Amino acid sequence: IEGPTALAGALAAGSRPVWVLVASPHIGQEPYRSLIQRLLGEEVPVQPVQRDLLERTAPTSHGPGLLAACRLPATADDPRTVLDRRTSGLVVVCSKIQDPGNLGTLVRSAAAFGAGGLVAVAGADPWSPKAVRSSAGAIHRLPTARAATPPHRNRRLRTGRPAMIATLPGA
Repeated sequence: IEGPTALAGALAAGSRPVWVLVASPHIGQEPYRSLIQRLLGEEVPVQPVQRDLLERTAPTSHGPGLLAACRLPATADDPRTVLDRRTSGLVVVCSKIQDPGNLGTLVRSAAAFGAGGLVAVAGADPWSPKAVRSSAGAIHRLPTARAATPPHRNRRLRTGRPAMIATLPGA
């Protein structure tokens, strides 16, 4: 997770970082200061670092001065959990989306339109830094799983004879 806004969104959704790195110049500035106080109160390790070290560590150059890591959900590789927990009838299944930025945008869009979950099949990782950043925090709110093979034969997916809609490039 990069930046105080993204971290605040992850915390609001119930995610808990394992560690946080903060560029030293930001330590006393808001919103960094209040986030650091909250994290320290929850016993999350927060390490001030030199800005150049943070920029070498972060997946983007010239980032917002904060980098955090969270554990993947225990159900990250089990699409059944998305199908079981869905709150709406719509589950977005993304097959072979190669660009993590595009996948993150699909996560964000699915959450915005009230989808009950998303399954990413055989493509980009929805928890890669670029996908997480592109999801604008939606990855922490929308039940999401990755799968090696499509769940189209899954009985839970077919329950109630849902309509299946597909978009394909060039078809």
